[in-house]
Amino acid sequence: MNSVLKGGNTEKAIDLLKRTVTDEEISNLLKYGTEEMEETPAMLQWMFGNDQWSKEKNAVKESLIAGFQFDGRVYKEQIDQLSQIYYSYSELFRGLSENPQEDYEKMMQEMEAAGINAITEEVNNQLDQWYNTVR
Repeated sequence: MNSVLKGGNTEKAIDLLKRTVTDEEISNLLKYGTEEMEETPAMLQWMFGNDQWSKEKNAVKESLIAGFQFDGRVYKEQIDQLSQIYYSYSELFRGLSENPQEDYEKMMQEMEAAGINAITEEVNNQLDQWYNTVR
């Protein structure tokens, strides 16, 4: 999610997070990978509820920001805390939540309190710098 935050727009990040569970194409990409992936990593299978062992895969265009790596060393504690929050809502992303809208809103409130906005801003800054140097 961090590597798609371009332009300082938090709404785009939230929209992407929502799409991981509502958009079938994105969900399938996360669950089953691409043609270049011989096998879907077990963690992705667990996180996104891959209940099929094989699925026909579609070719995917390379991202304009492929290769970008966020340097989050300064934010390590906050990122660790955000990861814990994210994993505490794993049922939401696996389609097993009884109240997805409420769980999503609670998760976002917890993430905002943990500093996701400051991290998002830094991701955007680093991404802009990186993009301007490789272009």
